Amino acid sequence: MLRETNSGWSSWKRSARLAVQSSRGQRRWVFAAAALTILLVAIEFVILLVTGAEWRQLASDPNGLAGQPWYFGFMEIASSLTLAAAAGIALFTTGLIQGSARRFIVAAGVFTLLLSLDDIYMLHEAISERSIYLLYGGYVLLLLVSNRDYLLRTPVVMAAAAVSCLVAAVVVDTATDWRFVNLKGAEEVLELFAFCLWSAYLVTCSRRAIVEGQAAARVIR
Repeated sequence: MLRETNSGWSSWKRSARLAVQSSRGQRRWVFAAAALTILLVAIEFVILLVTGAEWRQLASDPNGLAGQPWYFGFMEIASSLTLAAAAGIALFTTGLIQGSARRFIVAAGVFTLLLSLDDIYMLHEAISERSIYLLYGGYVLLLLVSNRDYLLRTPVVMAAAAVSCLVAAVVVDTATDWRFVNLKGAEEVLELFAFCLWSAYLVTCSRRAIVEGQAAARVIR
């Protein structure tokens, strides 16, 4: 019995030692998490000062505040999460690759992250819809011009289809606002498909870049 107790205690000690060893050198990430928390809270305080809103209104779930069911905004939230996931994968990938692939995926990942933030917080509605769309158009044009050689080695048809669907969604939205047509739900479905297709394209590019980088490394060796 005593031997079993000592054996169990030794096992716990080994586990604790391994946990401490594996946590060494991670201090910078703890500091990064703390810095991000402080930054977000500071932004919230600025918003509170500018808008006069209450803390609870910024810190709580919108559906909960409004007393609405959890599924309200399902498609909007789903598309934002899809974009955010793809942006995270792409930006993580940039730490594993080099060269023209890295430059393109950094730019595409940042663009996707901006799309996600805009989709979540509806910045194009709060600031200026036309200005935000012009900014997106300029960014995409710059992305195409500065990465055209690498872009042609990617599934460019998929990217073109995603951009076309997004443009179509904007056109339908504008036409509906001007009461030329009334295609209920068409804009949301087009936008969702565009975001899912773009996310699939970006993840595909990230995967290909990693595979090509690994193949090149093997050839060098």
